[in-house]
Amino acid sequence: HSFNGPKRLALLRMLRTAGQQGEVVVIVLPVSPLYGGEFLTPEVCAEFEKMVADSKQCNPQARWIRLDELEALKSNDYYSDLVHLNMYGQQIATAALLPELHGLVAKVGSR
Repeated sequence: HSFNGPKRLALLRMLRTAGQQGEVVVIVLPVSPLYGGEFLTPEVCAEFEKMVADSKQCNPQARWIRLDELEALKSNDYYSDLVHLNMYGQQIATAALLPELHGLVAKVGSR
C-alpha cells in the first residue's frame, strides 16, 4: 500500500495522456471496512489522499467521483470479499454513480 512510487507515476501519466484526448473521469472505488481496518493505516490513507491531490493538480479538469466516501458502503455486508462489492453494494454504488455521470454528460453536451 504505497502511493508514492510506480502507482503514483502511472496514475499521473494516465491522467496527462487522457487529458490530451478529452474529458477524464476518475472513479475511486471502495474496499470493505474489514480490509480498510486491517490494511489502511492513517499513514496509508494520508499518502493516498496526497496522491489524489497531486493527481488533481496534474489534470485539474478531471472529474473525480469518490465512491469510497459513500457512508452507505461502509458495511462488510455489501462486499463479496475484501475488495469486491456484492450485488447489493453494486446497486448502491450504481445508484450513486449514475447521477454523477449523467451530470457530466449534460455538461459536456451543453458546451
